Amino acid sequence: VLRLFSQVLYKFPNMLISVITRSSVRNALVKGITAAQIIEYLHVHAHPQCALKLPLVPEVVTDQINFWEKERARIVPQPAVIYHDFYSVEAFKMAEAEAYKPTILEG
Repeated sequence: VLRLFSQVLYKFPNMLISVITRSSVRNALVKGITAAQIIEYLHVHAHPQCALKLPLVPEVVTDQINFWEKERARIVPQPAVIYHDFYSVEAFKMAEAEAYKPTILEG
C-alpha cells in the first residue's frame, strides 16, 4: 500500500524505507486516493514507538500532503472557443466588445 503514495528506497525483512514526494502523492491522487486517506494510513500503521510522541505524523508532513492535494484543484478546465485570423483590427475590436458584454444563457 505504501507504494501507492511513496517511492520505496530500501526493503528489509522487517522494515521499509520510502520517501513521500510530490510526484508520488500526485500519482496516488490521480488513482482516487485522498490526502486524508494517506494521512490516516500513516497514523494507523505507524511504528509503536512513534505512538509515544505526538503528533504521530509530523504536522509538516500532513500539511504538505494536504497542500499537494489542494494544488491539483487550483486549475479547473473550462470549455472555451478561440477566434483567430481576424480580417481587420476593427473586426477584432467588435468581437472583443461582444465578448465582454454580460450574457444570459437561455435553456
